[in-house]
Amino acid sequence: MLRPRRIALFALLAVALYLALTWVHPYVERGYAALFRTGADIAFTRFWFWGDGHVRFLDLHSRSGHADLNAATGLQIPRDYPLRPPTAHMDTRVVVMNRKVRTPFGLLRMSSQLVGYEPTIVIIALILATPFPTWSRRGWALLVGFLLVHGYIVLRLTLFLLVRAYAIPKAYALFHPSDFWFGMVKRAQEVVHENPTASWVFPVLIWFVVALLMGAFSAFRGTYVPEGSYQAEA
Repeated sequence: MLRPRRIALFALLAVALYLALTWVHPYVERGYAALFRTGADIAFTRFWFWGDGHVRFLDLHSRSGHADLNAATGLQIPRDYPLRPPTAHMDTRVVVMNRKVRTPFGLLRMSSQLVGYEPTIVIIALILATPFPTWSRRGWALLVGFLLVHGYIVLRLTLFLLVRAYAIPKAYALFHPSDFWFGMVKRAQEVVHENPTASWVFPVLIWFVVALLMGAFSAFRGTYVPEGSYQAEA
């Protein structure tokens, strides 16, 4: 039988940790955004499945926006080329090109906070709040959850790029799927990326799987034996 008190403590601790990590964000925003862009650059430029696709993630707050764009595209962008400024949430400029076409290129904007930071702190808060039987299991759960949530972030970025950048009718399109398959991918993108609740729903599902595999739910029933203790023979 589930123990209501333990569930309530878990919920309160998870909410408190999430709010604390949210409060910290303005102080770590620039650092996290830089790590987000570096990781995305590595993943989508060097290792992803579109050989002819060129993707770069740039800082929207950079004062050398045109120079950054020149370096990313290998072109000479006029100084009067209009670049959209950052907003309260949008901090990353995504440059997409087709290596076979070279020009034109596409520019998109996104928020590293909504795409990456939010799902990451959700999984961290949930796992830290979960009463795992041992600290070693909590550590493994954090590692597995961290890896899985970043797999989810890569998936949502992939669908975003497939729909918003590399599908027809874009002049630099890499893929020309049928209406049926494009509709399927677009629907998946709406669920995984565009849905405002996705940054919370998918990490919660990941937490559930990790907690189940690590035996955390026995703690909510009070059936596990803490590390270093024993049960007397019945």
